[in-house]
Parts: sequence; structure tokens; C-alpha cells
Amino acid sequence: VRFTKALIESGAQVASLVPGQLAYPLHVAADRGHLDLIKLCLGARADVNQIGLSRATALAIAATHAPRDELEALSNVPGINGSTALKCAVVHGQVEAVKLLLDHRADISTADENGYTPIMQSSLGQFTAVTDLLLSAGASQWDLMRDGFPRQVRQLGFRRILRAGGSLRELPESLGECKQLVTLNINGCVDLRRLPDSVGECEALRELTCRGCVALSALPETLGRLENLEILDVTRCTALTSLPTTLRHCMALRSVDVTGCEALNGILDEEFLRMVRARGEAGSTS
Repeated sequence: VRFTKALIESGAQVASLVPGQLAYPLHVAADRGHLDLIKLCLGARADVNQIGLSRATALAIAATHAPRDELEALSNVPGINGSTALKCAVVHGQVEAVKLLLDHRADISTADENGYTPIMQSSLGQFTAVTDLLLSAGASQWDLMRDGFPRQVRQLGFRRILRAGGSLRELPESLGECKQLVTLNINGCVDLRRLPDSVGECEALRELTCRGCVALSALPETLGRLENLEILDVTRCTALTSLPTTLRHCMALRSVDVTGCEALNGILDEEFLRMVRARGEAGSTS
């Protein structure tokens, strides 16, 4: 430690790779469990989120086998770019690192310079296990009103989009690229007039709820492509005049709620509705 301190004080660069190690001094210290060396490197402004040639951060290395006091030293220091240790662990899908950081009460709400919180990063990275950890720690699901629709829609791995109220007027056609989306909740979007046809491409979608979307006058026929759709709730969609006839192709559908849809004049035939009710009853008794 004395020699390292002397070298750093003499101007040695902590951002230089250690010969033969494929890592930076901070990574080597984390790997070998040298807490004092970690503190020296951090004191010399080593970037806690820097990735070595092994594609690992010092935090990831520490989370694998290091004592908790070593992890605490790393988790409490922001990177040079202001990103947090939790964000770095999330971005790289480091489940063990995320667990330990959450155990040490890492802030789950801090956004990076792009406005992304850890839950957004895990969703964009399709790290399901990390997302579940963040949710269990109290993180909020992606909320379109609060967070907006992400630019990297092709990379979406989140399983729910939550949206309650607000002035949302439309959803983009790129919604269909959300192949893992299970629940789409757009309740209370009073200015929403239509859903994109591409919603029929959300192949994992099981629940679509549009309660109180009073400007919504029709649903796309492409809903009939949703083989996994189980629940359709259009309660109090007062402008809705019809339901798509293609819904009869949704063989998993077990609940259709049209309560308060006073303008409906093309309700699906009774035989289909009886079949939907029967599926729901069978599901509740199984």
C-alpha cells in the first residue's frame, strides 16, 4: 500500500491498464480484496464504472467474491461521468452486484444524464432478473406519462407499460416492436383516439386495459392476432361504437369488460361472449 500511495503521489496514472492483467489498478485491487488500495485508487479519481478488457467493472469483480466493506467503498463513489454504481451494475446485467447494492440501500430512483432510471436501463437491456430485483425493492414500472416513450424501442424488454391519465394522444406504430410486453395499461388517457394497428404484433400481450379513454372510438382489427390476450377492459370508453370482430380469434380471451360503453352497437355475438365467460369461469376454478 505504501508503494502504491507513493506512486500515485508521484503522478502514476490510475487510468492505465496493468500489464498482463487486462484490467485497471482499481480492478486488480477489487479482485484481490485490497480495500486500502481501492480507497487509494478512488482518492486518485479512478473511475468506479470503467470497464476493463475483460468487460467487467470493479464493482462486478467485487460483487463476485469480495467482502462487503469493499463493495461499500465502490458503491458510494460516483463515476467520473456522474453515473452510479447501481446504474453500471444494471446496464451490464450484474445480478449479484445489483442484489448487494440494493442491500446497501442504493438509490433506485436516480436518473442518468439521459433521464433513464435503473428500472429503465434494465428494461432496455432485457435483464429480467435485474428488473425483478428492482421492482421488489420498490422501483416503479415504466410509466408513459412520467417517463415518455423510449427512443430505443427495438430493445425494449419490459413486461408492462403503465399509464394512468394525462394528455397522451397516440401511441407510436413502433409499439409493435415490444415483443415481450405482457400488460398495456392506458387507463384514463382521455385524449387518446386510437391504438396503432401494430398493437397486434405484441405477441406476448395478455392484458389490455383502456378504462376511461373517453375519446377512443374504435379498436384495431389487428387485436385478433393476439393469441395470448386474456383480458380486454374498455370500461367507460363512452365513444367506443364497436369491438373488432376478429376478437373471436383470440382463443385465450377469458374476460371482456364493456361496462359503461353506452355507444356500443356492434357487440360480439352472444355465443362468443358465452365462450369467453366459460373460459373465465374455468380459469377461476382451476
